Amino acid sequence: MVDITRDEYLEALERAGLTGHPGGIAGTRALIGRLGIRPGERVLDLGCGTGYTSCLMAREHRADVVAADLRPGMLAWARRRAEKERVTDAIRLVAADAHHLPFREWSFDAAVVESVLVFCDVPVALAELYRVLKPGGRLGCNELTVVGAEAREKMRRFTASFAIAPAVTTEDEWTAAFRAAGFTGVAADVRPIDWLDVSLLSPLRTDGLRKYLSVLLQSVTDPEFRKISRGKRAFLASGLLRHIRSGLYWASRP
Repeated sequence: MVDITRDEYLEALERAGLTGHPGGIAGTRALIGRLGIRPGERVLDLGCGTGYTSCLMAREHRADVVAADLRPGMLAWARRRAEKERVTDAIRLVAADAHHLPFREWSFDAAVVESVLVFCDVPVALAELYRVLKPGGRLGCNELTVVGAEAREKMRRFTASFAIAPAVTTEDEWTAAFRAAGFTGVAADVRPIDWLDVSLLSPLRTDGLRKYLSVLLQSVTDPEFRKISRGKRAFLASGLLRHIRSGLYWASRP
C-alpha cells in the first residue's frame, strides 16, 4: 500500500516545482502534434503544473493558452517559466478545479490534459471539458494506463489511499469514458514507458541540472518526499511496474 495520500503527494510536488508525465517530453510533443494546434487558437492546458506544456504551445504553435491549475504554487511556478521563456503575453494563468471549470461553454478550440484525470472524478471532469470545448474542438490526454484487468485490480488495492481513479485505468476503460462523455473520433496510443527518460532525461531538459539536484536533496530532507520514495520502493516490489504504460488519447467534441 502507498503510505502517502494524494494531497500530500501533490503538495510535495508543488513545493518542489515538479511535474511529470508517463510519456515524458516525447509524449507531450506527440500529444500536441496530433492535435494540430494552429496559430491564434485558444487552448486550455488543464492541470498545467509548472507550465512546460503551456509555454511549448505558446512558443512553438503560437497558441493563445489558458494555463489552469488547482494549486496556487504550481501557477506561481508556471508564471516564472512563462516569464523566463518570454511568452507571458500568450499565456493566461487561471486557478481552476477540473470538476468546476470557470469558463463559458464553447470557450476553447482545444484542450490538453496530462496526468490529471487519473486524480479526478473522471466522468465529471470529462463533462466539463466537453462543455468548454467548441463544436469540433479537440481534446488530448496523457494518462497513466494499466495493461490487463488483473493488474488494474491489483493497482486499485495498492493505491487505495492515493485516490487514483481505479475504475478507469486500462486503455479500453479510458476510451469508453471519452465516448460516454459524448466525444467522438476517440483514438489511443499506448506505449511502454522509457523510465530513464521520465526519471532523468526529461526533468533535466525541462528544468535543468540545478533544479534536478535540488529535488534530489528534497527527496532526502523532505518528509513527504521520503514517503514518496517509500511508495516507489513498494511499487517496484509489487511487480506492477511491467503493467504500466503511457497512454495518449485524442477525441473531439462533435
